Amino acid sequence: MQRPLPVDNLQSQNDEKTGVITISWSSNPASSQESYLVSYHEVESSIGDSNTITTNKTRINLETLLPGRNYSINVQAVSKDQQSLDNIIYITTKPSAPIIEDLKPMVDGLNISWKSDVNSKQDKYEVQWIRNDTNDKNIRTTYESKIILNHLYPGAGYLVKVFAISHGLKSEPHEYFQPVCKYSKF
Repeated sequence: MQRPLPVDNLQSQNDEKTGVITISWSSNPASSQESYLVSYHEVESSIGDSNTITTNKTRINLETLLPGRNYSINVQAVSKDQQSLDNIIYITTKPSAPIIEDLKPMVDGLNISWKSDVNSKQDKYEVQWIRNDTNDKNIRTTYESKIILNHLYPGAGYLVKVFAISHGLKSEPHEYFQPVCKYSKF
């Protein structure tokens, strides 16, 4: 009994709005198969997120992939309990947006802290702050979930955006507008 031939044209599409990843492929025309075995596994972890799905279609939506991860996705053709060789692609999922927990104005600055979704992984964070009256924009990256922004213009308001970054993909921002205190009178 011969194994079926591997699938062709394995590719992925990511719906930016919903986060659903669609995997599609075509069967090898020189082979016959009854179904397909689709398995995914988180690359950086031996105990990470993984699953195996059997389907008779050549397209599948992966709606349960966790945010901020790097996955290997294997597709095999199956015929009479024989599996073809793997065809593998790698995909990354966008991390979830962090949530600003605390944004305290201080003399000529802001003290900001945030938290991340426990299911999401991120390598670092990007903080942007945009002054409301001049639209001056500054960007800083950090590995911490807090930052102090100094030397801001007293009395000006700043739009603060915090992004999570994982595998080079940036989350949606969490935004907050905050004025900066004027100098203290001592």
